[in-house]
Amino acid sequence: MRSVRLDDLNLKLRAAIRAEPRVRFALAYGSRTQLPGGVRQDDEFSDLEYYVYTESDERLDPLELTGRVTPVLLAVTNPFGTPNFVTPQLHRIELHVHGVDRMPDLLGWPVCAPDVGRMLVKDEGGLLAGLLERFAGQPAWTPEAPQQTLDNLLNALVAVRGFMRRGERLRAHEWHSLWVVGGLTRLARCAEGAAQPPATARWAERDLSAEMAGRLNACAVGVTELEAGWQRAVTLAAELAAALSLDGRPELLAELSSAFSPARAPSPPSSGG
Repeated sequence: MRSVRLDDLNLKLRAAIRAEPRVRFALAYGSRTQLPGGVRQDDEFSDLEYYVYTESDERLDPLELTGRVTPVLLAVTNPFGTPNFVTPQLHRIELHVHGVDRMPDLLGWPVCAPDVGRMLVKDEGGLLAGLLERFAGQPAWTPEAPQQTLDNLLNALVAVRGFMRRGERLRAHEWHSLWVVGGLTRLARCAEGAAQPPATARWAERDLSAEMAGRLNACAVGVTELEAGWQRAVTLAAELAAALSLDGRPELLAELSSAFSPARAPSPPSSGG
């Protein structure tokens, strides 16, 4: 099948949304609408993400609207309740359909260098444009305080140890990947003064030093190497806590550091006189 560029698909979807009379307002969101420092964050592998708003008594099937523009190989509602569609070129499309009464919800979204011009797809009477200007003028999203990240990371390290000891290695790997490596990556960004996107692993390889990226990769191990990756994570957590002048919870770190140490061999019995 002929390849379809993501930019071309974006233009066709925007045109279909604007042409649909039941849609009163529509916007795009995600990496294609974020321009920190004027730099595009998207590429050919980015998702296409839209919100469209209709009158509350109007019904609009997001699959039918998407299908006007492209064949759909998979239609699924993701765990967050968003309709997702996969095209033959393996592009992913997210398309929310809501009543216009939900439009002010966007003022509660995280603000990450939004470009209002890229976001605006369809507007009636300038109402959406006004909301987007208010949205863009709000304080920029910032991550939680580093101490909170460290404490959550230490808590996850304890949980992962328990899962491993219990024999739940797949569960341990899931937590280790999400909460341990994720927490370390956020702290590493803080320590190196790197960009802080909401998705902490986004372009971590580009934003962090080669040495730090290598340390994180050494923690991000497979199921069969969890103990070694976990121990490296404990060491790196302690180093990052010190570098950021955080409360490293020394008593807890000491216990974690010895959690997988080989048991000390018992002393031989003394020979009686």
